[in-house]
Amino acid sequence: MSLFEYPEFHRLSNEFRFVASADGFFTELSECWSSLLGYTTDALQSRPIRDILHPDDAQGVLELFTRPDNPNDVNRIFCRIKHNQGHYIPFDWSITHSNNTGQFLGIVREVSREQDLRSYLSQLSEALKKHTIYAETDINGVITEANDLFCQISGYNRDELIGKTHKVVNSGFHPDAFFKNMWTTISAGKMWTGTIKNLSKTGHIYYVQTFITPILDANNNITKYVAIRNDITSAIESSAALGRVNRVLNETGSIAKVGGWELDIASGELNWTDETFSILEVEKRKGQKPQLAEGLSLFTPEYQAIMDEAVNRCINEGKSYSLDVKALTAKGNVKWVFTNGRANWKEGKITSISGTIQDIDERKKNQQELQLARQKSFHNAKLASLGELAASMAHEINNPLGIISGNAELLQQFNKLDETQSKNIESILDATDRIAHIVKNLRRFSNTHEPEQHQKKAISTLINRSMSLAKTRLKTERVKLHFDCVKDAYIWCNEYEIEQVLLNLFNNAIDAVKGYKEKWIRIQCEHREGKLLISVIDAGKGIPPTEIDRIFEPFQTTKSTDRNSGLGLSISREILNHHDGDIDYLLKDGHTCFTVTLPIAEDETE
Repeated sequence: MSLFEYPEFHRLSNEFRFVASADGFFTELSECWSSLLGYTTDALQSRPIRDILHPDDAQGVLELFTRPDNPNDVNRIFCRIKHNQGHYIPFDWSITHSNNTGQFLGIVREVSREQDLRSYLSQLSEALKKHTIYAETDINGVITEANDLFCQISGYNRDELIGKTHKVVNSGFHPDAFFKNMWTTISAGKMWTGTIKNLSKTGHIYYVQTFITPILDANNNITKYVAIRNDITSAIESSAALGRVNRVLNETGSIAKVGGWELDIASGELNWTDETFSILEVEKRKGQKPQLAEGLSLFTPEYQAIMDEAVNRCINEGKSYSLDVKALTAKGNVKWVFTNGRANWKEGKITSISGTIQDIDERKKNQQELQLARQKSFHNAKLASLGELAASMAHEINNPLGIISGNAELLQQFNKLDETQSKNIESILDATDRIAHIVKNLRRFSNTHEPEQHQKKAISTLINRSMSLAKTRLKTERVKLHFDCVKDAYIWCNEYEIEQVLLNLFNNAIDAVKGYKEKWIRIQCEHREGKLLISVIDAGKGIPPTEIDRIFEPFQTTKSTDRNSGLGLSISREILNHHDGDIDYLLKDGHTCFTVTLPIAEDETE
């Protein structure tokens, strides 16, 4: 009976079946031989089988054709068959001998995919066992295989590990629940991963990133467990060391009030240290980072433009910057900070900028107080010199002035004076009185040794005295002065200090209207809720917006130093603070206006 008695079955089969004669020729073949090997059936049957076998495999196959086997025996052998184009394809041969016909019957299975897979798995297994800490256990966790790296890191040799569980390297660091969770996971046929802290035979701690996977059979039953580990001890120790360094830096930064920051240009994200968040009073948001726009908004309006320009120049041109600026914190507090920034380059391109920010508010205020004290000391020294000069002038002027005024009074007693002569004598007496009044006010104004006791004084008196010292400048500069005080008021004050403040405002106003076609100064007084408001308004168009927030700082001036009077607005504010008052700037009807606020004395009789 032919092997291929059923042609339909033969056509549907994808097996490489054959019948061969004892002299080594195919006598019958299934169709798939031709499609796989590229030969026709006739070509395969007309040539010895040896011709298409790999030289290294041919002898083994041909021996099966001559071996006197039991007819029930099935012989299996691996052999490679040559394709029509010259390359070889691997096959598994299963051959048996038929005593009835004297022929050999066989089935050949193509195994190239299996070989590739087997080779892949072999290489993968070799790589894992060579480059990772590798171990296998039975289903009870008993170690059945351990590679060299496992022995090296644990300090145990292979014999000391085989037959033991991983408790041999247990450091005692992890709670029982940690390993219970691990066993629950892998016993359910799932892979478990985690970091384990182990203890070597020599007592050294080491850390491994661990992957444990169950190995399943065809029926999904667990046959063993494979553990693959990587030594991450250096990374853990470096991370711990970095954490310690960061804690030290954060503590140091907190003490020094210095924070760090970095801007990622591509994303616009800001990375801040803890102290930067603290300085700017921004709440840390988990998983979120501040953006550049948010960072720039944390400065007062007049400094936002300065910071924006500095940051953009650093991003676009790589120019570093160092600035003292005012921060407006997230809680609305204003404080002085020092901040700097520099560009970080990568492959010829600026990828980020980084720098520091330091809270210098207390230092800045101390510097300003010191500057203020120096300025006030310098101012008082000028007044002292002026006082000495005034005293000397008074001594030198009063004697001839007394002679002039005395002789003029004697002339008034003559009866034969005509009208013109009488008017001339009166003008002489008026002039001498005016000179005496100016000298007296100059001495009073420059009297820095006057006790700082407060007395109740009429504001109109203080304003008039201050104006008398400014009249010469008003006349020289051709400035019109308007004084409007409908209802007088009394204040408790050191009259000399208040006169200095008022004269400083008058002089500032005179300087401000220079260059204008219309030059005028208006002084207004009004009562408001127990306070006296003195407004000094001039024809000027106001102070530049960039200067407004700094006009009350020491040594800040919009005038040239050769024309500066010396009594800055900072000292004026300090004087008024000592009187429970204040001074403010505003734009009134489009003109420059400084308003002095002082408490009104309850009893308005002097």
